[in-house]
Amino acid sequence: MKTLEIGVETLQQEKVALVTERDELKAKLDASENNSRMLSEQVTFLNERNSTLSKKCVDLLDGSKEFREKATIYEDELKRIKPRYEEMEANFDAINEKNRNYSTRINMFEMRERIWIKEKTEMEERQKQNAENWQKIIADIRAKHETEITKIRHQQQQQQQQQPMVMGISKAEKDNVDRHSTDLRLLLDSIRKFHNSEVENFSKKIEHLEKIAANKKHPSSQIKQDYDDSILDDDDDVVVLLNSNTSINNSITNTEPIINTGQQPAGIGI
Repeated sequence: MKTLEIGVETLQQEKVALVTERDELKAKLDASENNSRMLSEQVTFLNERNSTLSKKCVDLLDGSKEFREKATIYEDELKRIKPRYEEMEANFDAINEKNRNYSTRINMFEMRERIWIKEKTEMEERQKQNAENWQKIIADIRAKHETEITKIRHQQQQQQQQQPMVMGISKAEKDNVDRHSTDLRLLLDSIRKFHNSEVENFSKKIEHLEKIAANKKHPSSQIKQDYDDSILDDDDDVVVLLNSNTSINNSITNTEPIINTGQQPAGIGI
């Protein structure tokens, strides 16, 4: 009996140990199942996340490929544009150099224009002085002519008082008076024509110089030389005309007294 009791107790103890071990294994199994379930959920989440990341990576790869293609296109375009850019930069430098040259030339032309304006003013003053001199010469000649006419009329009056019976003058004396009258008319006509031609020449020269200055191609020194040459030519003409005037005045001064009946010779009056 004792052996059976001992065996029963042993079996009970083994049963308790097995139940305890079973409970422990069941708890471990439940924990393992929970852990497996959690891990499965984590794996599912990670798979979904990996899928999303994979899609993003694919998109990034596609975008990177597109960017690489664009970068390649930009590099090719840059290589193609670079020579043109260098050419444009060289042209820009050349244009800047031309602008500097143009600025220098404009400054030079402005200086020449100021010089030309000054010389034009001087030329106009000289022309005005020359015209005044011609007017003075003409006035002197007219005064001398009037003096000669007055002198001739006075001589005629004296001769008429001395010889009241004389009815006319000799042909030689009349020819002498007509000749001197003709000379005076020719002298005045030549002076008038010469003065008009001089005014016209000065006007043409001024117009020519204005065109040259407008074109900005004629140096001021050449303008001055042309003007001085024209003035020298005009002075030579003045000398010739004054010499002619002197010879005619001498011939008038040396005229003998004229006998007339009181009529004024034709062509003497002005």
